Amino acid sequence: MPIIGISKGSGSVKMGRYAEWLGRGNPDLEFIDLIASTDLAAEMARVHGLVLTGGSDVHPARYNAPQDLPLCHDIDEARDAAELAMTEIATERKIPVLGICRGMQLLNVFFGGTLIAHIPERTGTPDHQKDGDHDRRHTIEVTPGSMIAKFTRTLEGSVNSAHHQAVNAPGIGLTITAVSHDGIAEAIEPKSDNRDSFILGVQWHPERMEDTENPFSDLIREAFLFEVMATEVMAGT
Repeated sequence: MPIIGISKGSGSVKMGRYAEWLGRGNPDLEFIDLIASTDLAAEMARVHGLVLTGGSDVHPARYNAPQDLPLCHDIDEARDAAELAMTEIATERKIPVLGICRGMQLLNVFFGGTLIAHIPERTGTPDHQKDGDHDRRHTIEVTPGSMIAKFTRTLEGSVNSAHHQAVNAPGIGLTITAVSHDGIAEAIEPKSDNRDSFILGVQWHPERMEDTENPFSDLIREAFLFEVMATEVMAGT
């Protein structure tokens, strides 16, 4: 049975949506809520894929910008440390990693990249943040020839949005492969000469998109699960 580690998959209804979304692609999946683990190394040795979930801001000291701390929200340094450790193990094992929203930002920080601490200071608008209790929507453009273009089979579309931080300079070996209408990074992945495993970060929330057949939701899930199941087969479990 394929096992997916969810970096933080409990504590609220929205955190449970990651497993629900993935389970729609394969009802036989097993999930581990890694943030609740008492033996992270042992749990990470079992999983066939890792999902880095959304949530609070990464501490800006992690990307050499401690002066940006006043712009950040709900810093959780213990979570930062745990998820960076998960990512290190996953990349060493070369298992698939999917980063969603904060997860994309954390992936970028792991590889040495930087973040925009507060998008409205860059764009002058709140277009990427929630509108009250609801995600905003905006269009994105995808880089031709990129992994995400191949997975979704489209170069433009509409996604949901609920964040005030974003990738600034991409990390070592990574490239930005989708951007919003105002130039904010919406997807990152390894450069074409650095792809020895599945690593993808998306800034939107595919697990809670209402248009479930949107290629930026269901085809992202399909691509990730394909790699998870291939990893399980190669592991002989």
